Amino acid sequence: MAEINEAFHNEIEKIPERFLASLLKEKVEAEGYSITDADSQAFAAHLFNDPDTPFEWDDGNDGEHRTIPLTLTDEEIEELEVEISDFTENKLPEIVRSLAKETAKQIGETLRKDWPNQKLHNDETVSGFRDRLENDWGIAFDILRMMLTVSRELGPEFSDWARSQEARNTPARNEALIKLHARGCQVADEVICLMENGFADGAFARWRTLHEISVVASLITEGDEDLAIRYFEHEGIEAKRAMDHFKIHYEALGYEKPSDAEVTAIDDAYEELLDRYGHRFGAEFGWAAPHLGKKRVRFIDLEEAVGQIAKRSYYKFASHNVHASSKGIEYRLGLLNQGQVLLAGRSNIGFFEPANSTAQSLCQLNGTIFRDRWELDTLISLHILLDYWSEVPDACHKAREVIEKRETSLKKTRK
Repeated sequence: MAEINEAFHNEIEKIPERFLASLLKEKVEAEGYSITDADSQAFAAHLFNDPDTPFEWDDGNDGEHRTIPLTLTDEEIEELEVEISDFTENKLPEIVRSLAKETAKQIGETLRKDWPNQKLHNDETVSGFRDRLENDWGIAFDILRMMLTVSRELGPEFSDWARSQEARNTPARNEALIKLHARGCQVADEVICLMENGFADGAFARWRTLHEISVVASLITEGDEDLAIRYFEHEGIEAKRAMDHFKIHYEALGYEKPSDAEVTAIDDAYEELLDRYGHRFGAEFGWAAPHLGKKRVRFIDLEEAVGQIAKRSYYKFASHNVHASSKGIEYRLGLLNQGQVLLAGRSNIGFFEPANSTAQSLCQLNGTIFRDRWELDTLISLHILLDYWSEVPDACHKAREVIEKRETSLKKTRK
């Protein structure tokens, strides 16, 4: 693409020469001589670059040297400038658009035809990268994979227990914990998937969601049945916010206008919730306000309430990979040496933060479903998770040390 752009700009720069060449051709032929388009263009280029010396060309006749005096009047030069200006301002833009459209179509078709070969090359490259990544980080990744497997076994066990006579007095809380635990397992799987494919920064950004899930689950497990009910019913508040935005922008999004019945149903449900729980319920975390004894609840208040305020710095750090902040583009977990290169794809470094944080959050999330059933089997499961988590930092540090030593060795070899 860069070569096409460079060639295009070179042609743009020659526009004045081409208009002058056309005028020179007319004047030469008016004197009774013949000159080719190529020679007239060479004549124009000569006038631009060396106007004080005569221009010579071979018209292919008898080889006799003849002198043709040509004069460009002020009126002709002015008219030439007008023609060039009209072309560049009025005609060239449409030519550029048409050229871009046609060229894009041609290149797109070429890429499409060649894609099977390119895809094969990409797949081989990624496969080789993943093999090397697994060789470096496989021990650390396996610990997280085992923790996720244990978590997925514990979820159905809790779900079975939640249907027992012992647990029937808190159905809303149990349902919330079951659903939060299931979603947390899915997000943890996403984190692992991103790490397995070399995306440390993306994995850390995804852990941010896992942290939010585990914090909310911790608050609900510490609260009563009423807290869980308010948590579920707060969906009506979120639906109202979404509909208010959608009513304004549905057309730009390419959707049909929402029906009056849909809007009315959501508005009525919203008003009913505010009447039942008060105006504070309409805030982002309004469902937790009475439990925390606060008028305005922020996520940091939830973190503090469940003893996870220490993770705040990591949460903010991970947020840089979610939002388009300057910090997010200046510092990348996937770079061994910051600022030396730009990271636009996969990397084999930077997995300590997402791996260790995910292990911790999985322990916290599973702890929420153990709270009401501290039996021998649940204690054993929790200790298994805690033991696995304790192994993550050392496994990550060892993997990084191996990579750093290898990089140092390669640098010495290059020198």
